[in-house]
Amino acid sequence: MSLEQELQFCKELFAHFEGSLQSPRATPVPTQFVSMWDEFRNALDTEGGFQETLALLLSMPANACDPGALNYAGYVPNSALPLARGVDAYLSVVNAVAAGCIDGQSFVQAEFAVADKLGELAGFPADSRAGTFVQGGTLANFCALAAARERWRRRHRSSGSPVVMGARLTHSSLKVAARLLDMPFIPVDVTAAGVIDVAVLREMAGRYGSRIAAIIGNAGTTTAGSIDPLDAVGELATRCGAWFHVDGAYGGAVLVSARHRQLLAGISQADSFVVDPHKWLFCPYDSSLIVYRNAPEVHKELRIFSQAHESDAEYLKFGFRHMAENHGPEHLPSDHEDLALQLSRRPRGVVLWALIAALGVDGLGKYVDSAIEAIRHLYRYATEKNVRIPLAPQLSVLLLSHEKWQTNRDWDVNWVRPAFDMGYFVSTDNWAGETVGRLCLVHPTIMGEDLEALVDLVAAG
Repeated sequence: MSLEQELQFCKELFAHFEGSLQSPRATPVPTQFVSMWDEFRNALDTEGGFQETLALLLSMPANACDPGALNYAGYVPNSALPLARGVDAYLSVVNAVAAGCIDGQSFVQAEFAVADKLGELAGFPADSRAGTFVQGGTLANFCALAAARERWRRRHRSSGSPVVMGARLTHSSLKVAARLLDMPFIPVDVTAAGVIDVAVLREMAGRYGSRIAAIIGNAGTTTAGSIDPLDAVGELATRCGAWFHVDGAYGGAVLVSARHRQLLAGISQADSFVVDPHKWLFCPYDSSLIVYRNAPEVHKELRIFSQAHESDAEYLKFGFRHMAENHGPEHLPSDHEDLALQLSRRPRGVVLWALIAALGVDGLGKYVDSAIEAIRHLYRYATEKNVRIPLAPQLSVLLLSHEKWQTNRDWDVNWVRPAFDMGYFVSTDNWAGETVGRLCLVHPTIMGEDLEALVDLVAAG
């Protein structure tokens, strides 16, 4: 394929961009999933030309779910705005890199700037807060616990294995991270509202004492959107000398809402928090932000992530010798790799920077508010229809219960499949040992009335 043919390929591909900026499909679920393994694999053994390649490429979305569609209400959806999709595409076209300031200073500074803004909204100190963007909440949570372990080991002059505490509903990524870091995860019982039982946490903290490296607070659990009492958990972590980490991969987006930000009261005490812009901050996949309360502690004292300090990484030090002067806050690290396990990277955080710069914090906050209002409408509607609700929603997740539907198959037959046929994507989960239907809304223009039919299915069952 010649350069001219490549450019023609791109021109034809770009012609499809505008029509894809708003998740145009009528239903988020294909009417039928078709295996295309043979087509995809055979294309790699023969040079079929750019028309054949383009045709296969353009066929992919139709054979996959669209989590940005209005009627996608399962898992935690994605609702990337057209502006965000366009900026993300632009970053790919200009081949932007943000591994270090020498090769991507503008991108690096924009990411540090938007991380600083989220840290400001969380109430972190201006002279020490900083954050970076990684692929997803799994990696971000891992980095937070890695920093917590390193601080514990230095304070205790030990290479031993401390413990991590969190609610039983803590996300699986944190439990896996603790295991990989050789730190036992100690699950704490939750209340009927799905939040950590502070009395039990206090008792267990007394039992484990100085062995605690980190205590986790949840800002929106995946199952129910429950928010732990972060103020009480943070105070206990401080008394224990433990790192306080808040997992807000989903619910941390509430920071941009002036109306609902108080739901995260206590997050200002955290040593670190995570929020995924690709969940409820209207950015495309993949993007997760980790913000530290005391970033200099991480990149100057702990130095757990910095690869430039390794003795055989001389090539990385080249960039520091030729780097342009940084006029940002003095406490910021030189590169994003000082705050997380990463090196070569694209500036995914620039997308969130562009959204806030263009729409403002309040503009994004109103979108968050609309999803919360939509789920509260459905909660009221379900109550009027006498549908069983295990617990009132805190954020934008609603659980539905049915006394006759006790298994996944019951829900699949009576709710999930009928919903698919009606053009909706929904999912199920488990609550207190019972299979339940689950709705999660993040779309910026969703209305509760749009999803009443899903509640009607349960009411009529």
